[in-house]
Amino acid sequence: MSPATLRDAAAIATSSETVARVFDPRRNSLNAQRLVLATLVIVSHSWPISRGLGDPVVLGVSLGGWAVTGFFAISGFLIYGSAQKSRLGPYIVARVRRIYPGFLVSLVVVGFVFAPLSTLVAGGTYSPASGLAFVIRNSALYLHSTSVGDTLGGVPLPRDWNGSLWTLWYEFACYLGAAALVRVGAAGTAVRRGVVLASWAAAAAILTVCDLTGTALQPRQLQTILTLGVFFLGGAVLRAFAAKVPMSGLGAGVCAIVVVLPAFVPGAGQLRSLAVPYLCIWLATVIREPAWFTRNDYSYGMYIFAFPVQQMLATAGFKAGAPWMFAVVSVVGTVPLAALSWHLVESRFLRRESARGRRTSAGGLSTTSPSPLRGLISKRAPGRAMRQAL
Repeated sequence: MSPATLRDAAAIATSSETVARVFDPRRNSLNAQRLVLATLVIVSHSWPISRGLGDPVVLGVSLGGWAVTGFFAISGFLIYGSAQKSRLGPYIVARVRRIYPGFLVSLVVVGFVFAPLSTLVAGGTYSPASGLAFVIRNSALYLHSTSVGDTLGGVPLPRDWNGSLWTLWYEFACYLGAAALVRVGAAGTAVRRGVVLASWAAAAAILTVCDLTGTALQPRQLQTILTLGVFFLGGAVLRAFAAKVPMSGLGAGVCAIVVVLPAFVPGAGQLRSLAVPYLCIWLATVIREPAWFTRNDYSYGMYIFAFPVQQMLATAGFKAGAPWMFAVVSVVGTVPLAALSWHLVESRFLRRESARGRRTSAGGLSTTSPSPLRGLISKRAPGRAMRQAL
């Protein structure tokens, strides 16, 4: 990290500029953050997959749970910005292109590569029909089945080929929710801010009542979408009020206290859904990632392929001394698949979408409107203007 970069980071850490003035979508560490979060999921899953134990818990939440909330908080910030400046059709297409091709490839790899290979190592029964059924049953993003034939019968976490994929359906539901919130608040910036803030407050209030009374919403999918969605909405609130919310080291310190507080104060858990997005974006402005991370995002590939890689290691009987060592080997084993997923699948679909957007714009039918943050920010503002969301 160069001295100039260190000076910029120090200036941001001690400044009181707003989020809009400080956050630069082209110079931040969000890709690196997401890669770290995906790695934390691998670490968390190493306990149940290698030993049949529960995930490690920090401040009352599993390590993997913290990682998933971070994913949703970052998505809320970025995706709400995208929904604000995009027409509905191109927005939906862009979201499908980002999430679905890699997801479908991961299903195919499990159903037709990992599952039959596992029977060669540890026995069990497999047929191409069972692999095809696995792909078809789960192809709509909702995870209906995690087993393929009679495989993975002798591992600590049996018959579960990719337990990580369950979050993707809820992620996409949040994408649709962001589009709906923007359309409901189309009357103006103030109305839009009010709508997203009210949505967060309603979700947080419902979950707080559940926490204090020890009850759970039914069906369980409703509880889950609110539990994850409140962090997505927290990120969206931060984006909606980006021109007003100050971003500083002091604010990050307060948010760090808020993250710890619910471990000691009953009913305060939902405040984390505002604190976590703030911390993620603050870190993204203070820590600048190398250019390589800006061009390459392996985090999604790490997330969707790590679980089956870990199950293959368990099937092969790999049990290094501790789950931590299992996690290290799992990360090393997943990186090549994540790289292939990015370079051969994900980035190709994203490039096609970018080319499509340029062609449409050149034809006079722009697919985006100017960012609502443009014009509120001086071109000379330190830390760059918030130019364009993903």
